[in-house]
Amino acid sequence: MLDMKITAGLGALENLPRLAAAGADEVFCGYVPVSWLERYGNFTPLNRREVLLQGLQIDSMSDLKLLRRMAEDCGVSAALTFNALYYLPEQLPLICDLFVELKQLGLNRWILADPALLLHLKQNRIGGHIHLSGEAGCFSPNALAFFRRLGIERCIFPRKMTPEEMAACISTAPELEYEAFALNENCHFSGAHCLSLHCDELEALCRVPYRAVGPDCTAPDEPTFPAEDGFGASGCGLCALPRLRRAGVTHLKVVGRGSHIDWIERDVRMLRRALDMGDAAPEELRRELLHDHCSGACYYPAPGC
Repeated sequence: MLDMKITAGLGALENLPRLAAAGADEVFCGYVPVSWLERYGNFTPLNRREVLLQGLQIDSMSDLKLLRRMAEDCGVSAALTFNALYYLPEQLPLICDLFVELKQLGLNRWILADPALLLHLKQNRIGGHIHLSGEAGCFSPNALAFFRRLGIERCIFPRKMTPEEMAACISTAPELEYEAFALNENCHFSGAHCLSLHCDELEALCRVPYRAVGPDCTAPDEPTFPAEDGFGASGCGLCALPRLRRAGVTHLKVVGRGSHIDWIERDVRMLRRALDMGDAAPEELRRELLHDHCSGACYYPAPGC
């Protein structure tokens, strides 16, 4: 039976031991050096969390060294997100120079989305463990074949895919690692097509009250507010774990950089308990873990739902 691993979003360094103790095998976090902000500000971001004031980014080499040591001490691996949808041509050499520095620190796992950056790394022979971000929009076997040629070792599937669609991709390149969203932030947008900012100054579009309107939608009397907390309230994939495992998914993502650490720790623990239950049926998972209080915010609704 496939042993899936948990990767969790890290907002602050001091929270890493708690996530590891809860059952996370990996963490991912952002890095934005001061030199980048002085030159480009945060509206040409290094990653898709343009937030600066909420403590979501590492901003110094000394903290990166601490991240590496803490990760080693806790027995987890750490990946850094450089998953902006695109970078300016003049920025690509700067980012590559940054990657060389990171490798010297022992941090060589990067989550990337921009095909131009992937190509630049390949052409300049800057080795590293490259995880293709869900923001890249790898929706099909053809897309996977394209990114595979650029040297990725892991594909993070976008939110808007079913486990069966993932399986079709995985079957064409079973030697790679594959990651799927498991908990939180099941945004109604697809990251590859979302140009909203996630910054201090503006509310992200996914947090704005909305009405679903269209030929297949019945607009409610009051606008819908995206859920904020409560287990699985903003996206839950627990019931789909057997389908994800059969598809060949190797890693499960708990999103939540910037969420309260108590919530993320709870979510990691719950996901670990679900994995420990093996291929338990969805009904058993809901009964044993959720006490039949399902949020209804399914990442991967069962066929026919």
